[in-house]
Amino acid sequence: MDRADLRTALESERLAIADVVDTLGPEDWRAASLCTGWTVQDVVAHMTLTSRLTKLGAIRAVLAARGDVNRMIDES
Repeated sequence: MDRADLRTALESERLAIADVVDTLGPEDWRAASLCTGWTVQDVVAHMTLTSRLTKLGAIRAVLAARGDVNRMIDES
């Protein structure tokens, strides 16, 4: 898969996820997910983290979490 195909596939996947997210009500966001200890909101936040962080922001966040990427994700 070349770069253009990958970009197209990613965009398509993100739009499909956005379509699902648009249908969620307040109780859906608070519902437990299949990820132990995470709500649906936690999962969506995790999935969209890379679109909300710059490279510099990610480095700062990892440093603030003392190198613990899982902690950085939980705090972002």
